[in-house]
Amino acid sequence: MSSLGRVSNHVATSWCMLKCPIPKDRRVRLAKLYFLVSTIPGMPINTVATCADAFCNLTKSKKKISIDDMRLPWKPIYEILKSDLFLKRRQFEYTQLSWCMGYIASHARRFFSPAATEEMLETFVPMLDGTQLNNILAPQYYLLTFLPLTHPQSYLPMLFRMWESINSYMYDDRMLHFLSRLAEMHVDPSVSDPRKIAELPDDERVEGEGRPHWSKEDSKDEVNWQGLYRDVGIFSEHEWHLFMCKCLASMEIPLADAGSLTTGPNADSQASFEIGRLPKPDWRIISLARIIVYSMAQDGQPVPPSNAPTPLFSPLPSGMSTPQIQHGTVKEFLAAPLGKKDEGRAYLAGSKALDSLARLIASTESFFHPSNSGAWTNDLTAFIKYIVYDFNKRWHEEQQPDCETPLHRRLTKTMKRELVKSLRTVTLLAMFSQDSTTVGNIQSCLKSMCVMEPDLMLHPILERAVPSLEALVETQRTIAVIKGLNAVAPAIVSRSVYYPGAKHLVPILQLLIPGIDLNDPSKTLCTTAFLVEISQFIKFGDLTTNEDSHPVPFDSEPTLPATNAGTLPSFTLDDVDSNYADLESRLSDEEEDALLKVSDSVSIFVVILTLCEDSTGSFPDWIASFVRRVIQLLENLPDEGPDGSAGGASEIQLVDAVTGACSQICVHLSEPLYDLVLNMIFDYASLNVRPNAVRAIHQLVECVANADPVKTLAKFFYFCARNIRIELENGASSLRTTSVTSSQHFLQLLKYKDELISLLQLLHSKTYSKRGYSWSGKLLSTTLLTLTHTYPMENKFVNPDEWNASGA
Repeated sequence: MSSLGRVSNHVATSWCMLKCPIPKDRRVRLAKLYFLVSTIPGMPINTVATCADAFCNLTKSKKKISIDDMRLPWKPIYEILKSDLFLKRRQFEYTQLSWCMGYIASHARRFFSPAATEEMLETFVPMLDGTQLNNILAPQYYLLTFLPLTHPQSYLPMLFRMWESINSYMYDDRMLHFLSRLAEMHVDPSVSDPRKIAELPDDERVEGEGRPHWSKEDSKDEVNWQGLYRDVGIFSEHEWHLFMCKCLASMEIPLADAGSLTTGPNADSQASFEIGRLPKPDWRIISLARIIVYSMAQDGQPVPPSNAPTPLFSPLPSGMSTPQIQHGTVKEFLAAPLGKKDEGRAYLAGSKALDSLARLIASTESFFHPSNSGAWTNDLTAFIKYIVYDFNKRWHEEQQPDCETPLHRRLTKTMKRELVKSLRTVTLLAMFSQDSTTVGNIQSCLKSMCVMEPDLMLHPILERAVPSLEALVETQRTIAVIKGLNAVAPAIVSRSVYYPGAKHLVPILQLLIPGIDLNDPSKTLCTTAFLVEISQFIKFGDLTTNEDSHPVPFDSEPTLPATNAGTLPSFTLDDVDSNYADLESRLSDEEEDALLKVSDSVSIFVVILTLCEDSTGSFPDWIASFVRRVIQLLENLPDEGPDGSAGGASEIQLVDAVTGACSQICVHLSEPLYDLVLNMIFDYASLNVRPNAVRAIHQLVECVANADPVKTLAKFFYFCARNIRIELENGASSLRTTSVTSSQHFLQLLKYKDELISLLQLLHSKTYSKRGYSWSGKLLSTTLLTLTHTYPMENKFVNPDEWNASGA
């Protein structure tokens, strides 16, 4: 490609990245141009790669360009790919041409005419040769990359029959990736309408490309097309059973009777390295989750809702805590060898796919337990993470007004609730794992499940968190429950997610004060992460000082029924959810608001657990305790090194995390609480000199300065300037004081221009030692950065008018 072509391509790509509105006809012409250039035989690989990227950028949006606007030939890509994939050793030269052709084909396949399906099958299927794995994997790649996804009626059963007879993980990965795309696409029945094939112009054929016409006697041709829906999603019962067997085998669980299910990697060793030059499919765990979620529909008779919720304690790895599905009848057992099935069989939430998922989770529950962890744990936890992710994704897609999924095929609230119940126990088991990847998967899963059904997830987390934070337990368990609280934070701070969750916030914050500990960096980092998470969404303020609010008397608070007084709640698994439901249903939104305004209220979830009254305190008390705890941590830092940092890398990370949490909290403090924190920090910084915490105290002062530079400058500037002058007049040439400040608001800094310039001139003439002129340079550098840089004026989570509104 010439220099002019490269420049033009770069400009066009930049305009696409900037969302420039390109007219459709021009987009089509550009896409065709890049496609034709990239498929010219003998084109340099860098030109092919450049044109491939540009083509994919232009055709990435399905709304801006579709097959109705443009059709493309498939054979030019196939001819280049076939000639380059398997070369003789004396001809071989390692290039990325095969990968580029596969990359182009994966993006161009939606522009291949569905009328070419029969010719593709006539070309690719005869290439299959079971004697060599290469001659299986290469045709499979051609089939799954070129065949149009919109009309799989003619070839999907054949692909499943081939899949049954081939034992290869590489084959499975690509097949699962292909099926996941089919399952997601065909929730909309209009996509596969056969009438579209005749309506589309077949105007893109190359030399030698024909259109064979096969018999259509075995295909249904409905006037009102209802889609590809079969027994389970778009799959038959037999195909679904094969898929669930592959799903279980993919977890790599060491089953005693696994047989040939786990021999796929051994078979893959026969494949040559040329297959590795092709684009890789998605991770099979992602594909498995997507297939299951997009196959869920009301396609069976529903069973009564499962009534085995998560118990109040962490269950043993017995496999009995996950809600079980009723077992088959004797009639079904005896009829199984005959291939008959009972038509009256019921399924969880009326969904066969959800029923299969619940059975899979129940059968593998023990492998989620930390005591039974292994290489399979990461796959299992990633599987449930992607299950809830795809479920949430599909749920929100179906809430949109332009959703094309039929109403009778959409997800239901019952499915959502039963899914959370099925995954809840194994999620809470794996939460205590010591593997970081597993914990990360579980945190993501908890956050999604908490948004889906907060009443089912918040209380079990609180029941595990409160005893661990109140008592001296093992550090690993404390860190695990803090991470769990971080995951369910939306249900605590967002009343749109879970309205009753706000009353648990202050007790949790009080229990987390000891979590800021210099001797336990891991626990401190988890605690500060939780504080940052919740402080981004709330305003810290004392509601009892609001003139419009009236404190609720203590005896007017909701109490437990008199019949339960003096007795502990039952620990039977059948009553936990009903107890929660009864308690929450008796509290209206107004009662929940009143509960938050009581300064010495009762923590509801602690009452449920222990029937003991526990004061939640108030935000002012907690803020004061938090600032004192932070100052105590800073006082105990080791001495600063030559570079001004206290201690090693762990201490630096710890100070940065703590001050980061302080910064977020200070930004979201109400006016009275901000004044309280500012006075506490000013009193400490003005009355104490800590050589081991100069940098740390500077960061602490910067937290309040970022929140309100006007008050901070008024409080600190003249005090700092006076101290600096006194020290310099007494012969000091180093700035040995913790009273240093910086502001990030140039408008407020300009008010002190004369005094600041005078102070800088004095520092320039009086400081000679390394520490003295180093600090003088930092002051000048900070001042110039403040005056010249661009930064946001507001860091709060709402606009200023809403923040300052009465009652906010």
